[in-house]
Amino acid sequence: MLETAIVEGARSNPPGFVVIDGLVQFVRCWGASKAVAFFSLVCPRLFDLGAIAYWQAPRAQLGAPFIDEVTSVTQCVVEIGGGHLRVIKAEGRPASVQGRLLRLTIGDDGLHLEDERALGRLGHGLETVVLLSERLGIGVDDLLASSPPAGYVLARRPRAQAEGTTALLDDPNAGLRAYLVRLEPGTSGAPDVLHKGAEMVLVASGLVQLTIGSDTPVMRAGDAALATTVAVSGWRNLLNVPAVLFWVVRDNPTRTGRQ
Repeated sequence: MLETAIVEGARSNPPGFVVIDGLVQFVRCWGASKAVAFFSLVCPRLFDLGAIAYWQAPRAQLGAPFIDEVTSVTQCVVEIGGGHLRVIKAEGRPASVQGRLLRLTIGDDGLHLEDERALGRLGHGLETVVLLSERLGIGVDDLLASSPPAGYVLARRPRAQAEGTTALLDDPNAGLRAYLVRLEPGTSGAPDVLHKGAEMVLVASGLVQLTIGSDTPVMRAGDAALATTVAVSGWRNLLNVPAVLFWVVRDNPTRTGRQ
């Protein structure tokens, strides 16, 4: 009943906004495992509708394992505290967005966000870095980022339906192989082999969670993901209807035979 109330409350044209601040109460009433299971079911359904949903999850009360579980399912995660907002996860956004740190203030006229000044965090003597950032048109956070790239590109289909062909991930190179994968409701699967080259997954219908390296993006019909330096190792149907996806791999032209 709660699942239906949340989903139907968000179902409108255009899809609505939902704020859920009850994750702590869910854990207290149901236990952590059932609360994660509920989130893992409802969050993707809201995503599939195109609704924007905010789930408040205080780390101090829920604990790191719980936060990690819900983070693996959702598409965007921001952490707020100490007067700052940090982007922890941002699927389908430019790589420069993830890890971005913003100063957060609340005034009489509302909420304000601004990029954190580098000099205040890095100490004195870094004017050269700031000058270089301005000349190149690149944020200081991007220049100083230490986290490695995700190793794949995630493409989202436009919410508005358009006639004709929509380019998602277009690779003109030869040596492509494609496989049609059908997943029954709630079932999981994996590639028959671990491919060593570039590979692409395109979801034709349903809602599918991929495992790409250590990440688990959720993809709806029309979405595509390109893995270049990490492997696609599995996929899972999140809904109670069949899902169909295409697995496309690019062979190394210097090799022959099946990888």
